[in-house]
Amino acid sequence: MKALTDNTQDWAGLSDRLVAALKPFVPPLAIIFYGHGQSSSAPRVEVNYPPPNDHGRTGQVPAGCVFWIQGATDTFATEAADHANCSVGSYTHGFIILEEAAGKDDVGAVLESGWVDQTAVMKLPHVADRPESVVYGPLSHCSNSQISFYCESTALG
Repeated sequence: MKALTDNTQDWAGLSDRLVAALKPFVPPLAIIFYGHGQSSSAPRVEVNYPPPNDHGRTGQVPAGCVFWIQGATDTFATEAADHANCSVGSYTHGFIILEEAAGKDDVGAVLESGWVDQTAVMKLPHVADRPESVVYGPLSHCSNSQISFYCESTALG
């Protein structure tokens, strides 16, 4: 698989060490946020949007978390519209502001259910600067120095 960009960081070695130490369910995932004017060599995720719901939400997948699953085996780029079915993910990825997310029906349903409260929503971490795109892919295939990564481990010990 083609590396995301050229750089000398040994992400494949880090991935191997994380897998050996943490025994994750899936290999570590690289997530790269590209700002305006930056570009990636990763192919754009296939766009096939469903019709909008009553609240106007539509997106590539039911929720952006699906990209984390697909990114474990494939490298691809997404844009704001691809994340539109999940207001929380759109907010945490920096595509929309908190006030916009809080007014969406999916966030309202989560708050109404009592699963989380408004204080928890206000404390959600998020990307401060709106990205132009977000690239997902296996950490072992990445050579970009500006990445975040995710690794879900099994129980240790």
